[in-house]
Amino acid sequence: MPANIGDQQRLELLQKYPLEGHCEGRFAFCSVASAFLQSLLPDDLVLAPQPYTPAGEHPLLLMFNNTLLKTNPNLERISMEQNVAFTLKYYEFIVMLPYVQFKDARYNSKAPYCYLPILYLDSILAVMGGRIFWEFNKEMAGFVVSPSDFFVMEESTSNTLLSGVTQIMGFLQPDKSVPNFQKITNILRLPVIEHGPYGYVSSIYKIAYEDIDIAAAGLDYNNLSCQYMPAGLISSPAITQNPLGAFHMDYDWKLSYIEFIKF
Repeated sequence: MPANIGDQQRLELLQKYPLEGHCEGRFAFCSVASAFLQSLLPDDLVLAPQPYTPAGEHPLLLMFNNTLLKTNPNLERISMEQNVAFTLKYYEFIVMLPYVQFKDARYNSKAPYCYLPILYLDSILAVMGGRIFWEFNKEMAGFVVSPSDFFVMEESTSNTLLSGVTQIMGFLQPDKSVPNFQKITNILRLPVIEHGPYGYVSSIYKIAYEDIDIAAAGLDYNNLSCQYMPAGLISSPAITQNPLGAFHMDYDWKLSYIEFIKF
């Protein structure tokens, strides 16, 4: 699939073949200095008001997923035309910045949005598909994973970018019975906004978390050299202790196209 695919063709393909899959995910919320997070945004976006942190701070969501991607003809075509491995299972680490909006209020009819500064993956097919269709800033990376921890490494040098450790893991419970979980579900529903050569692209990353089991977890991240996160140790308590906390969840997801927002 050529990278210069037209807007209308992209829209038709995504409507016909939405991206779907399943993840075993570790979610960790944290509160970060607003000035740092603002520096990660494109010039047209700013942090939006939100109810989770005091003035001068803003939520950040860190996600590590063991992902299973469902096949479709769109992915098969990309794999064949770009001569890349057709890998449907991969690891990914995502930095998600919720509650952002455009400086120009004319573009905020669907705001607030969630902006993804970086996505690290070990699947070239998923990297190319995300770049071509959704303008995601996806990069190839290496992963070393165990049941309790993981390491993300630069693909070119094998230097460790960051690591994550599960300090505690609670018992699986229905989502509605996990204290504080309902307080953060609005974040999981925010439309995504990304920026690339074609302008701004908005889409829905729909997480099917309703009526599934969730385990509260305490997670620690050590950022060694990732420029999209605060440096050093980032600790996220279990969500049962703080709404901006951490949890483990197996979930289905679907990524759909909404619209191009051009400048």
